[in-house]
This record gives sequence, structure tokens and C-alpha cells, in this order.
Amino acid sequence: MKTRFLLILSALFLITACKKKSDDSNRITMKVHPYLSETDNYYYVDFMVGPGDVNVNWGDGRTEHFSSSVTDIRHHYLDSGTYTVTITSSNIKRFYTSNLQVDDIDIRSCSDLRSISSVNGNLGALDASNCEYIRTIEIDRNNFSAEALNNLFKSLPQHEEGYQASLYISNNPGAETCDKSIAENKGWKFR
Repeated sequence: MKTRFLLILSALFLITACKKKSDDSNRITMKVHPYLSETDNYYYVDFMVGPGDVNVNWGDGRTEHFSSSVTDIRHHYLDSGTYTVTITSSNIKRFYTSNLQVDDIDIRSCSDLRSISSVNGNLGALDASNCEYIRTIEIDRNNFSAEALNNLFKSLPQHEEGYQASLYISNNPGAETCDKSIAENKGWKFR
């Protein structure tokens, strides 16, 4: 009887641990500053994520669910400010922002992520240390110093020869003086 109880208890622990890992492995968190739409007079944030159903906590007390057919996700805020947006899904492989004023994007809990792009934003750091499948990172027109880019390169997964892993880091303050060999030695190519 005691053995059966311990087996059931162990099975429940494993199921709970696996469920927790599954939820944690597909989460992106970011701190955003919504834009003021001059034509509609509201603040908004938009981004693209996919594939799969997505739940978004907008950081203003509202949460929304989007079906897998929705790729461009937009939210209207009543006030300006800084909001922490949390995106969860069972399957986040791509994440794109453009013209989004974002201070931080945390992808460390999104292990299935393959591609991330932040274009014309305010991003100054990114840690890809838990993203073993990531193969494309585009950080164009953001605020990465040479040190921040070097830290990103150090966090990149090692890729074998022949694996197509690409970095686009143009128009960042540290793009010309960073140590690209850190990423190149891990199998990454600069485009």
C-alpha cells in the first residue's frame, strides 16, 4: 500500500513538473511604451507571433486569447505609460516587432523560439541562453551597445556547421565595434 501511494505521488509530481515546464518554455515578456495614434487618439501596441493559439496579458488588467489564424496582434491602451506584456502559447516559433518602443524582451522562457526580430525600437539587450532552436535574430535600428551585443553573442546556442543561423544587427550603436567572432565561433553568420 505504501509503495502504491509513493508511486501515485511520484506520478503526480512528474505530471505537475512536466506541465509547469511546458507552460514556462513558451512565454515571452516585454516592457513596452504604447504609441499614440494621432488619427484615432489612442495608445497602442502591436506585434506578430506564431504559429498557434496565443494568450496575451496586456499589463493593464486585460487578457486576450488569439486563435492561430491571427498573426498581427494589436491592443489599445487608455493611457500612456510602461506596461509589462506577457505572451504565452504552446507553440511560439516566431516573434516580430516593428516600430515598437520596448525596453526589454525576455525570451529565456521560450525554448521553442526559432526567429526573433525587433526593428526600429528601443531594445538594448537580449538573452537567448535558453533558446536552443533559435536560428534567426534581427536587431535593426535599436540601442545595442558593443557590450550588449557581445552579451547577446555569448548567450547564443552553439550551432553545427551547415546549420543556417543568421544575425542581423545593423544600425545599433555598437554594431561596428562589437566582437562578432563570439557568434561566428558558435556557427552564426552575419548578414
